[in-house]
Amino acid sequence: MVDRCRPIAQAPASPLRVLHVAETIKGGVATYLASLDAGAGRMGCRFSYLIPASQQAEFEAEHLHLHSARRSLWGILGLARRMVAVRREIRADVVFAHSTFAGFALCLATPFLGTGVKTIYCPHGWAVFREMKERSRRVVAMIERAMSQLPSAVVNISSYEHRQVSRMGYSPRCILIPNAVQDTGRFRLEPPSGRRSIRVLYVGRFDRQKGVDMLAKAIRELGPCPGIEFDLVGESVVEQAGLADFPDWSNVRRHGWLAREAITALYAEADLVVMPSRWEGFGLCAVEAFRAGTPVLARRVGALGEIVSHGHDGYLYDGEAEALCSALKRLRLDELVRMRGNARATFETRFHIDRLYLAYRELFETLVPGRQHGRLLRD
Repeated sequence: MVDRCRPIAQAPASPLRVLHVAETIKGGVATYLASLDAGAGRMGCRFSYLIPASQQAEFEAEHLHLHSARRSLWGILGLARRMVAVRREIRADVVFAHSTFAGFALCLATPFLGTGVKTIYCPHGWAVFREMKERSRRVVAMIERAMSQLPSAVVNISSYEHRQVSRMGYSPRCILIPNAVQDTGRFRLEPPSGRRSIRVLYVGRFDRQKGVDMLAKAIRELGPCPGIEFDLVGESVVEQAGLADFPDWSNVRRHGWLAREAITALYAEADLVVMPSRWEGFGLCAVEAFRAGTPVLARRVGALGEIVSHGHDGYLYDGEAEALCSALKRLRLDELVRMRGNARATFETRFHIDRLYLAYRELFETLVPGRQHGRLLRD
């Protein structure tokens, strides 16, 4: 049984005021903030959000503040000024920056936030682990190491990154709070009724980081195989890597971006989720797949090698398009059905949202002791 957290006292009379700041929320950050917002009361907090006005439709919350900062030096300065102004307006006790550019802005704003204000930074995947030349990597590591020294706490989202940055001399104030997702209650353990083909699902950006070009090449190498169907959810965000390379075959379906409810349904209908990423700080799609009871086929990079247990709740492979193609050819529907219960159990025991709520409750209590009333206990 998964640990559950439950309040044993009335809601806080004076909740901790936390301002979340993001330069962009598209993709995983919006999901992360939505998960936190759903548990604000259970963590004894009142959350407010400073997000880009151009992406307001991506996120719904009660206490929203908007900015127009762009990804530039002047944009970061503008976001820092707006952060200070909103912090003063709502009298936030904690300012929490999400992702790199908001982290830069937090570093600039820190001297002006006010006495006693605590700060948290979550990079949602350190840039140092991305694909780049070694000289550039050394520069990025130096900058990130310096950034990590300023906040009151720095949140690492995976054990892989937490170990790596500790060895690289990042701040001792780095703590591990693994990503988690809310339970939708929508999962499938039984075999598909009357279906013989294997449905493979890809969800994410059509960008180089996600390895979508390798997936397109692997599909072409397989040919229009009637035994495997592909559902592709997403579009290009950063670049056009592989966007035009998917074949126009009957077993390859392009869906574009879908509403969260539709993606949840596809996760449960799929027999396998494929993640051919070049690098991943965490790999939220893998956890969302496990939540639906769906195994994952992932490239052994970053945190994916720790999230997926080869042969238990999915498969891991090394290499590029050729290796992915070989792995797809070896798939057997009966084996994928056998793994579904294991995938669901992995979600419940390792990645249920209650674990994240408990970890943040403890972090907030450490930063601002005595401010929250009541406690969360495990059943």
